[in-house]
Amino acid sequence: MTQNRPPIGVVGAGVIGLASAARLLEQGHPVTVYARETTPHTTSDVAGAYWAPGALFGDERMHTWALAGLAALRQLAGDPASGVRLNWLNELTSDPMETPDLAPALVVEPVAPGRFPAPWAGFRVRVPQVDTPIYMPWLLRHVLSLGGRVQARAIERLDELAGAYPVIVNCTGLGAQALTGDPMFPIRGQVIRVRKPPALSPEMVSAESPDEITYIIPRTQDCLLGGTYHYGDARTKVDPAIAAAILARCVALAPALAGAAVIEHRVGLRPGRRTVRLAVEQRERGATVIHNYGHGALGHTLAWGCAAEVAALVASL
Repeated sequence: MTQNRPPIGVVGAGVIGLASAARLLEQGHPVTVYARETTPHTTSDVAGAYWAPGALFGDERMHTWALAGLAALRQLAGDPASGVRLNWLNELTSDPMETPDLAPALVVEPVAPGRFPAPWAGFRVRVPQVDTPIYMPWLLRHVLSLGGRVQARAIERLDELAGAYPVIVNCTGLGAQALTGDPMFPIRGQVIRVRKPPALSPEMVSAESPDEITYIIPRTQDCLLGGTYHYGDARTKVDPAIAAAILARCVALAPALAGAAVIEHRVGLRPGRRTVRLAVEQRERGATVIHNYGHGALGHTLAWGCAAEVAALVASL
C-alpha cells in the first residue's frame, strides 16, 4: 500500500540505485528511477562482482554496510533466478600474508600449498558471487515487480525533480560530480569476457601484487578476466596491450584458460571517492536529497547495506 507514503525519485540505475529503490518500495513508497543508462550498459554490469571480504576492514559504517550486504546476498543465493550463488574465493598475494580472522561472519582457510604457482599464496573463503549478466536484469525486474517505475532520462540538476518528490536519492556514481560539484575521480577497470573452458576450476581467484590486480571469475555463461585499477584514468576505449597482459596473467594462474575464445573486451569507470557519501542534504526548494555514491570497487558488496540505511533515513524524516 503506497497511498500514505510520499513518492521518491531515485537518480541512477546501477546496483546502488536499484537496491535503494527496492528497499524504499518495500517500505511502501512510490518510487521512480531516473537514469541515463540501464542494464546492460551501467558500470555495475561490467563488474566481476562478488562480496569482497576486504570491506570488513573499513571504518565502522562500511563494516555495517558490508555485513548487511553479505546477509542480503546470501538470502538471494537461495533464488537461482537472481544470479547470486555461493562460491569459493581464493584471495592471493605475491607477498607472505597471515590468514585473517573474519569470524563470525565467515570461515577462512589457507589456500593449499602448491595450488597456485609461486609466489602466490593466501586464503580462501566462501562468499556470494554476483553473476552480473543475470543479476542486473533480475534486479531491474525486481524493482518493476514491486511497483517501481524506470524512466530513461538524464538528470542535469537534482532540482529538476524537487517539485515532484519531497525526497530524492542520488545514486549517480561518477556522475555525482556534475550534479553536486563533489570532486570524484574515475578508477578505470578493463576486463575480458571469454568462453569458459571445461577444465577451468569453478572457484574465483583474486591475486594482488603491489603493481597490479588479477582476477578470474567463472560465471554461468562465460568467464570474466581482469583487471585494472587505474586511478584518475577516464579512457573508455579498450587498450590492446592491457588486454594481452591481463590474459597472460590469468593464464599463469589458471593454465586451462590458454586459448580460451574471447567474447568481448569491456571497460568500466568505477566511481572513486575518498569515502562513500551516504548523507542527507536539505535543498533550497524544500526537497530532501539523500546522497548515496562513491562506492569505488565495492558497489555490489555494499549496495544492500547502503540501501538499508537509505530506507532508515527516509523513515526518520
